[in-house]
Amino acid sequence: MYSISDDKLIYKWDLTSPTPSKLLELDSYPTDIDFPISKALSDCFAIGFGDGSFKLVNKIGKVEKSVQEAHKGAVISVRWSSDGYSLMTAGEDGFIKIWSKTGYYDYYFNYIIFILGNLRSSFVQLESPIYCICWNPDNEQILYCSDKLIHIKPL
Repeated sequence: MYSISDDKLIYKWDLTSPTPSKLLELDSYPTDIDFPISKALSDCFAIGFGDGSFKLVNKIGKVEKSVQEAHKGAVISVRWSSDGYSLMTAGEDGFIKIWSKTGYYDYYFNYIIFILGNLRSSFVQLESPIYCICWNPDNEQILYCSDKLIHIKPL
């Protein structure tokens, strides 16, 4: 298990040890963390930050990708699609953005490397912050919460 908090640290917890190990010290305040559901694509997890950025971090603590100014204001929520190829971010700016994950085969190291690609779409734009997002299991719809409303939108 991994945890984030306002001390700007990521801790890795192990059931066999009562004390967590420090994985990484962050440069900004984290707001949310999410891991891909797909075990085949669980090479890195996503972290949203209060400064509007998000990062992809691998399980040994190396930052694989950093996207500055993904949102104006905080990135409130980050969620991987169920297939692990897309990442959705929601922010204080009222936007939901979808980012694509692409892969290439590294012949030198003999394995597939996945890199978060460019912004695929700014899917939703509202006047108020979006506090919660999730994908449905087949990635055909998203659910998001803003103000006192819950929205379901097909892709």
